[in-house]
Amino acid sequence: MNLRSGVYLGKLNLSNNSIKGQIISYDSMDLGYPSISLVGNYALDEKCIINASFVKKNGFAGVLALYKDRNDVVHAPLMLKYGLSSINVQTNPSDTIERWGDYSGIQQIYGDPNSVILSHYYARNTNTHGTWIAKLTLLDSLNEFTSIHKNISNAHRVVYNNPFENNLELMYEMTNGDWVDISLYDLQGVKTKTLLRDFYSPGKYKFSMNTEELKRGIYILEIASEKNGDPIRKKIVRE
Repeated sequence: MNLRSGVYLGKLNLSNNSIKGQIISYDSMDLGYPSISLVGNYALDEKCIINASFVKKNGFAGVLALYKDRNDVVHAPLMLKYGLSSINVQTNPSDTIERWGDYSGIQQIYGDPNSVILSHYYARNTNTHGTWIAKLTLLDSLNEFTSIHKNISNAHRVVYNNPFENNLELMYEMTNGDWVDISLYDLQGVKTKTLLRDFYSPGKYKFSMNTEELKRGIYILEIASEKNGDPIRKKIVRE
């Protein structure tokens, strides 16, 4: 036991009235207030994405997502939003206990079974709570997923965490609606991984991608679309 709060994920077998479950927890943080949605092309795959609140030591309330594959393996969390301050809000003046976190939801996107939209609670920099909304997409058979957050202020066409470890984050501005391809190449120009392919309307987007299974080394990141100028290529390092 790590003496930290976690999330219980259970599976009910109606054929024999049995329950199989696991507790998802980490020594480095507390988890709470989860929501869950199936994801993938086949319901019998039993793949799902879970979003939850998290708090790290000396940190503040943020949002993360977890992916459970068809073999009931829960992959490394994708950190969607870090909290920015403590929360000092009482919903009712007569309350003596401050509450936070118990507001979340997640829904598979109709017509796009590999994607979900989620909404969750996080700590703003004004000691109040805010709502973080994100689209998460499972990347075909890679057992990886990426999150997309729209309308990010001061977005530029740059990678902003380089070098990176388990999460690659970048911001990109679309001047026209178009398909976007984000890929990684090795230094010999051979494509090693397609991180994302989807259609986006004009606007500013922040992409966060789980890269825990990517080998350490130097890569070329390419962001390409037909109507938004020449492809953007940047050298990045996986530590």
